[in-house]
Amino acid sequence: MLSRMVNGKYAGEANGVLHRLEAYMKRPPEVVRLQNFIDRHNMSRATVAKKLGFSASKLSQVLRGLYPSYTGQLAIDIDQFVWLHETCTEGLSKGNFQNTQNARILFNACHFALNQRSTVIVIGAPGSGKTIIGRRYQHEYINAIFVDTYSDMPRSALLQKIYKHLFGTRRNDAFDAVFELLVSRLRGTDRLLIIDEANQLSVPALHIARNLADQAGIGLVLMGTDLLWGKLHDIDPTRNGEFAQIFTRSVRYELVKASRSDSDMLVKDFLGDAREAVLKAFYMYGNKNLRTIVKLVGLSHDLAKANGGKITPAIIEEASHMLIFGAEDIVSKRSR
Repeated sequence: MLSRMVNGKYAGEANGVLHRLEAYMKRPPEVVRLQNFIDRHNMSRATVAKKLGFSASKLSQVLRGLYPSYTGQLAIDIDQFVWLHETCTEGLSKGNFQNTQNARILFNACHFALNQRSTVIVIGAPGSGKTIIGRRYQHEYINAIFVDTYSDMPRSALLQKIYKHLFGTRRNDAFDAVFELLVSRLRGTDRLLIIDEANQLSVPALHIARNLADQAGIGLVLMGTDLLWGKLHDIDPTRNGEFAQIFTRSVRYELVKASRSDSDMLVKDFLGDAREAVLKAFYMYGNKNLRTIVKLVGLSHDLAKANGGKITPAIIEEASHMLIFGAEDIVSKRSR
């Protein structure tokens, strides 16, 4: 009898090992990608679990293929997490603007829209960092949906972009069906929809963005230049109905020109320590524009390297002539 008990015990343990091994080998592809991501970036499971909104034990079960309630939504969340962290990091390691004043303004705007489930309008000049900061927010907050646009983008294309972000594919159903699917998918979630260069949206697409956010109960951030604000003011409320309510139900944030401290920080991100004259030249010839300053640093570095010397104010001035806005134009504007 004792022999049978011992044999039964070890047989049970062996079956358990085989079950766990089989579950591990049959893990869904997105779980395998998640494990590879963790290993490749040497991230702690606690950090990943926090970003995913999982408990540590849940993540452990998922990674071993043993989580009992593995659903399609869980698969989407994992796949989205890996996609965001693997593909949305372009330009985020250097010159990423994350500590600039505009980054703080835009992050605050996104936090407000997310927490209050309201609409926020962010206005900033070209090159003020809207796009890269918005992508940075999406990179750090998995619940954010970042959508870029193109000129006169129609409402159907906007919905398809949002749908693809959530489900990984396009939907060929009728417009109303796609809209209802998105409302159903987003309702009750802590999602935030960020639309970059929203001034490029058609008027119907602006309507749909607001309607989707309202019906789903999520936050909405419309980012754009002064053209966005002008476009919203130009919309005729007698023809477009309730969209006029955006002015009484939204908050406006405005990005600013780069400060000298922001400029110095970005330059030092690329070059390390730099002399005062060099820092001052980058700020002056960069026209207080974050994107221009970053481009100017790269051009100045290449020019100095080609000439076998160091970056000097003269090199920076020469590099500025290679930009669309050359030094003479900038100085002439400043002198007016």
